[in-house]
Amino acid sequence: GSLKVTVRSDAWKNIPSLINKGIIDRGDGMYFIELLNSDDLKISIDVWKRVPYLIEKGIVNKEDVIKKREYFLDLLTSANIIIKDMAWNTVIELIEKDIITSQDVMVRKQYFIDSIFVSGLFEGQIFLKLIEKGIINLEDSSLFIDLLRSGQSDIGMQIWSIVPELIERGIIRKKDAIDNKKYLIDMLKPSILSNGGKELNVVDKLLEMGVIKKKDLKDKIREH
Repeated sequence: GSLKVTVRSDAWKNIPSLINKGIIDRGDGMYFIELLNSDDLKISIDVWKRVPYLIEKGIVNKEDVIKKREYFLDLLTSANIIIKDMAWNTVIELIEKDIITSQDVMVRKQYFIDSIFVSGLFEGQIFLKLIEKGIINLEDSSLFIDLLRSGQSDIGMQIWSIVPELIERGIIRKKDAIDNKKYLIDMLKPSILSNGGKELNVVDKLLEMGVIKKKDLKDKIREH
C-alpha cells in the first residue's frame, strides 16, 4: 500500500506527519517490525534508527523489537562500511532504550575499531558515549595511541579533539599525549594558528592541559 511505498522510497521525513495525522498507527506496527530484518540492509538500518521514535509513538511494541535484536547486532559487523557506520551511530540510543545491552556491543567493538582504519571515519562523540557505557575502556588505550599517530589528518585531528576527555576519563595518560604531540604539531598548518577554527580550539584545550607548549606553536609558525 501507500505505507510501503513511503518507507521504501526513504521518505522518512513524512513519517512523523503521517503518524500525527493518524494515517500511520499501531495497526501498521508489524510492517515496520518486518522491515527490521529486510534483505535490503539500507531499509533495515533506516528502520532501526527510528525504533526509539516508533516505540515512543506507540507504533511498534518494544517486545517485538527485542525479538529482532540479533538482526541489528549483525549490522554492527556488516561488510558494508556505510551500513556498519550507521548501525554504530545507533547503538547508544538502543542501549538506553534497553533494546540491546552494553555487553552485546562490547563483544563486537573490534569491528567498530577496525572500520576506523579502513574507512577513515572517526566520530569522537560516538567514542565518548561508548566510553560512558564502559564499552570502550582502559584496555583500548593502545588503540587511541595508534590513532594519535595516524598519518590521516582527518582522523588525527578528530582524535586529538577528544584527548582532554580521554585523559580525564583515564583511558590514556597525559604522558601518552605529550609523548606523541609531534604528530599533532606536524598536522597543524601555520595558517590555522592565525585563522582560527576547530583546530585552534583543539590547540587551546591542549595548551591549557599542558600537553603542548607555546614554544611548540612558535616553532611551527617559524616554519611558515
